[in-house]
Amino acid sequence: MIVAVPVEKNDLNPPVSPEFGKSRWFVLYDTVEEASSIIENLYSDSLGDAGVHSAQMLIEKNVDAAIIESAGSNSLRLLSAAGIKVYKSTGKSAAEALDLLIDEKLVLVLAPAEGRRIKRRRRGGRTNRR
Repeated sequence: MIVAVPVEKNDLNPPVSPEFGKSRWFVLYDTVEEASSIIENLYSDSLGDAGVHSAQMLIEKNVDAAIIESAGSNSLRLLSAAGIKVYKSTGKSAAEALDLLIDEKLVLVLAPAEGRRIKRRRRGGRTNRR
């Protein structure tokens, strides 16, 4: 399983970033190989949809799970639709959060969507139907 952790420093053990899409880096940890790598988040300075672009980048890296402090609803929906499990961790380093995940002590905040379609809200309220 490949786990992504958003971080602010190009290091294997910084704190988990408070903002998923605006994090500067992602630690990618392969639980099978027990190996870590760091990738730059090319979308951290985006003016809009940084979380969505960051989620898409992780999907392209074949990530299976993510550990976050917070993320926007659009990026969470995208991660879920791609089959990525999302876990919550606050006030921990990336290494501590990964250890907690491996020990199954992190709370799953978003399970992958299973055949469900994302509902879209209608804008503009009611329509005039006659």
